[in-house]
Amino acid sequence: MCEGEYGINGLFVGVPVKLGEKGIEQILEIKLNAEESAALKRSAEAVRLLCDQVNKLL
Repeated sequence: MCEGEYGINGLFVGVPVKLGEKGIEQILEIKLNAEESAALKRSAEAVRLLCDQVNKLL
């Protein structure tokens, strides 16, 4: 779950991580260019909207 990494909070999105014996040890923040950053933010927003829609059904 991103908690501020890449400017994303409270969402599970696909980002690079360091894996260890017990799973994720660290989220790795690589430098993104403007186009990559915008695409990641659009993707995260789509996930957030979908989660909001599902939560309304529950």
